[in-house]
Amino acid sequence: MKQRIVYSTMGKENSDPNASHKFSGGTDGSIPTNEPPSLSKPPVPSASNQEVDEMPLDDLFDVLRNSRRRRVLRYLFTKDDRTATVGELSEQVASIEQDVEVTLITSKQRKRVYIGLYQTHLPKLADLGLIEYNRGRGVVTLLSQADQVEPYLFVVQEKASWKWWISAVLVLSYSIVVGIIAINYSVVASIISVMITAGVFLGAMFYWRRSLRL
Repeated sequence: MKQRIVYSTMGKENSDPNASHKFSGGTDGSIPTNEPPSLSKPPVPSASNQEVDEMPLDDLFDVLRNSRRRRVLRYLFTKDDRTATVGELSEQVASIEQDVEVTLITSKQRKRVYIGLYQTHLPKLADLGLIEYNRGRGVVTLLSQADQVEPYLFVVQEKASWKWWISAVLVLSYSIVVGIIAINYSVVASIISVMITAGVFLGAMFYWRRSLRL
């Protein structure tokens, strides 16, 4: 009796030389990938690794010479997230220009500053790479490039404090001299001397406050 011989192809090797790469899994049981190592995507550099270009002096002076641009940058530096809306910036700048609280700003004063920031100053700061200006949303974000300007923004206030001390010393010296002279003069002369002293002191204080708002 003849036996039927069954030939199995299970033991045969695949003719495709790349079959082992296509179907063989890793030793750790992970699913293999068909992508060669040479085609893997390179890592994207993080923002912290990107170098900040040094700002030209002409651009630096162009920023600092305008009071509204200085005030916008100075206010953004005080924010934890370095972000503010155009409306918020307009209120802050208007309050400084009018020397009143933000709640006392009129709509006309706010609108006048808003138009100037929206059309001129914010686009200028964005072109210099100091801020990110989303005109559609009305949001302004301070960029790392602006860190080069920060030391020059607050040095004005430091100098203003020295002006205040000098003014205070001069006023005090003047008051002492006037007081000594007033002892030997009439009451009217004393009152006039006191009024002059008070006027000089108030003028020095007003000048100091205006200097802090540059």
